[in-house]
Amino acid sequence: MAKVDVNALKDLSAGLGSAVVDPDLWPLFLDRICEAMKCNGAALLPRKGGSFPTSTSMIEPFARYMQEGWCQSDLRLRGIAKQLRGVVVVDDDDVSTEEERRRSPYHNDFLPSVGLKWWAGAAFWAGKDDLWCLAMQRSESEGRFSRLEKSLLWDLSARMTEIASLAGAMGRANIAAFTNALDHVRQAAVAVDSGGHVVHFNAAANDLFDKSVWVSRGQLVLEDKQAASELLDQLEKLRKLPNGKALRASPIVVRRPDKCSMTLKVLPIDGEARSLFAAARAIILLSEVARPRSPRWQLLQQTFLLTRAQAHLAARLATGESLEDSADALGIAKETARTQLKSIFEKTETHRQSELVALLQALTRKD
Repeated sequence: MAKVDVNALKDLSAGLGSAVVDPDLWPLFLDRICEAMKCNGAALLPRKGGSFPTSTSMIEPFARYMQEGWCQSDLRLRGIAKQLRGVVVVDDDDVSTEEERRRSPYHNDFLPSVGLKWWAGAAFWAGKDDLWCLAMQRSESEGRFSRLEKSLLWDLSARMTEIASLAGAMGRANIAAFTNALDHVRQAAVAVDSGGHVVHFNAAANDLFDKSVWVSRGQLVLEDKQAASELLDQLEKLRKLPNGKALRASPIVVRRPDKCSMTLKVLPIDGEARSLFAAARAIILLSEVARPRSPRWQLLQQTFLLTRAQAHLAARLATGESLEDSADALGIAKETARTQLKSIFEKTETHRQSELVALLQALTRKD
């Protein structure tokens, strides 16, 4: 087994501050720590989930780990509980027995298939409740982590906590400054992390919150069940979205019983605006929309080749009225309205009612 390069490890620790300014340096740092620690790979894993950086060698193995669901049988996840209790560095022997590993599909099937066997994880914190783990991976030939090597990881974890805490504080300050700046144009904004937890919201958003839209226990809650489902769907897509990629999703229409509707637009935070440890992954823009006037049903009929009945239904839906209320107002059965709506979707080339409303409202503005 090759000897750990202690001097290289010290140099890496001293130079970690540059990653606060440029988060793109983390993969390079992980490649270098692998070289210094004589490891096959490394990753920075957040307890709260979401995207995370890895060394170059771990890109494919971690992709398989997530896609094939190996986290369901990963005995190493037991280490989280130990680290939450204050144990900084854990390895395989701290979380499982030899007998458990002999029986484990994760240890016998997955790890050999990607050339790995031994592991050690060093805990560090990016905030009071934000636990991360520097996970080091070794092949069978590279051997277990010795007591000395674990002590070196312990020293590194203290430096990682300093850097992550600073990066997190700077990132949160930037997010707060950005959302608060939107107050000047009365744009309500809510910052959320990759798990959908609210990191910050500005005064304009606070003014919009009511019994239909509010924040509870760190979550943005929507009374409109359909809108809530669409938001969860978009946040799940966001969690899997690679950095720098656009989230192709329509605005979410939130219908409120006693007020005009509201739209939610989820915008990923990328590039220089994104900090690895700031938690914020997206900004949700909230906007009230005045109930639009109903477009002339004749215009809708001519534009989209709708039947008279379909055009009357589409005209009512364009105002933000629910399908059930529109059916009642038109004196038709709800099942009939649903059948007509399917035909309207086909003719307008939309797939959801929120997309249809946005399209029809745009037509109204042009009319």
